[in-house]
Amino acid sequence: MQSLTELNDYFAELCWDSAYKQHTPAQVESGVQVPEVSERQVWNCLQHLKKTATRPDLIPFWVWRDHAEIFTPLICKIWNLSLRFSNWPSSWKRAHVISLPKVDVPKEKTDYRGINITPVIASAFEKSVYNIYARDTIEQHLSSTQFAYRTGGAVLTRSSVCSTPSIVI
Repeated sequence: MQSLTELNDYFAELCWDSAYKQHTPAQVESGVQVPEVSERQVWNCLQHLKKTATRPDLIPFWVWRDHAEIFTPLICKIWNLSLRFSNWPSSWKRAHVISLPKVDVPKEKTDYRGINITPVIASAFEKSVYNIYARDTIEQHLSSTQFAYRTGGAVLTRSSVCSTPSIVI
């Protein structure tokens, strides 16, 4: 591989669509129930943030967690507006891309997988909406060997399934 710039350009190309057109906001009829999160759900989410490195917005996880009682009403309002208008703050869309090798000795740019590191509050929003509105439906349709997006899909669970011998008759 030639350079880090080449790798950066590769990931930038993956995230860029030259044919992209600004979407037209959906017209939601007055009778349609728009999902909402409660202040209690936001507070619980902030209180249970796990220790993580500071992310692109430079706000450490502990600021959100330790001051949840101050941030909860404002964050609840922002999250609910984001759900209502299908849009969220542009600063929450910024990400650092970490390149992880897919193979032991990467030689080409395609030998890397990009991992997007987004702001803590953006990840918290995604996790909350998923857990409140989507988890049960999605988990019903997952294969028994699928562990991502599954509650309790821990390494221990994966390894016990993967190490269970298959019986062939």
